[in-house]
Amino acid sequence: MEAGRFQGRSEAYAAGRQGYSAQALDVIRSLCPPESCPVALEAGAGTGIFTRALLDAGYRVLAVEPDAGMRAKMEEALKGERNVRILAASAERTTLKENAADFAVAASAFHWFDADAFRRECLRVLRGERQVFLLINARPMDDPFTREQDAICRSLLPGYESLDHGARDTERGAAGFFRPGYKRYDFPFDLTYEKEAFLQRSLSSSYGPRKGEAAYEPYVRELGRLIDRYEKGGRLTVRNETRLWAGQPAL
Repeated sequence: MEAGRFQGRSEAYAAGRQGYSAQALDVIRSLCPPESCPVALEAGAGTGIFTRALLDAGYRVLAVEPDAGMRAKMEEALKGERNVRILAASAERTTLKENAADFAVAASAFHWFDADAFRRECLRVLRGERQVFLLINARPMDDPFTREQDAICRSLLPGYESLDHGARDTERGAAGFFRPGYKRYDFPFDLTYEKEAFLQRSLSSSYGPRKGEAAYEPYVRELGRLIDRYEKGGRLTVRNETRLWAGQPAL
C-alpha cells in the first residue's frame, strides 16, 4: 500500500468519511466472535473509523497504517483506548509476529494493496481459521446525483477513474485473494451529509484535487452547485451500500 497516496488528506478524510452498515459488523461478529477471536488486524486503518467500530464491538485491534497524517488523526480519535495498538507499517509488511491476530479486516483499503503480498502476510500473521473481511461503501452509478458528480469529475480531474473504482477493484481482487467459497454481502446504507462534510468527503478521495492545484476551485464550485440542487433542509442524502467480502486467504 502506497503511504503517499493520501498524504495531506487526513483532515478531509476525518471530516468527511462516515462509517459502515452495522450489519457488516454483525457478520464479522457472527463468524469471529470477540469471545473466541479477540484480536483483529486492521490493515490500512486510516483515521480509525472502523477501528472504533471494532473496539466498540469488544475486539482488541492491531491497527496498521503507513501514512503519518492518517495515523496522527487515528491516535487523536482513539486517545486513551487501551485495546488498540497503532503501527506505522503497511498491509503487506505489518511488522507483526507470526500468529499475532485472529482475523484481518480492510475497510475501504484493499483496492490499494498488493493483494498477493497482503494474502501472504495474512497467512503469516493470522491464526486459527484465518478469516479475512474486506468492506467498502459503494455508490450505485445509476443514481442521478452520482451520475452528475461523475460527469463533473470527468470534466475537471485528470487522474479520475470513477466513483465506484474501489468497489470494482475490490470485487476483482477478491477472486484471486480468497479461497473458493468466500461470500459477498450487500447492505443498503445511504449516507447523509451537510454540504461542507460532503465536500470534504469528496476531497478526501485519491483523485480529489488539493488546495493550490488548478482543478481545486472549479471542482469545489461545481460540486457545491450540484449539492445545492439536491440537498433538502440543508442535508444531502447519497445512495450507498456497504459491501462485505468474507473468507479465508488462498494458500
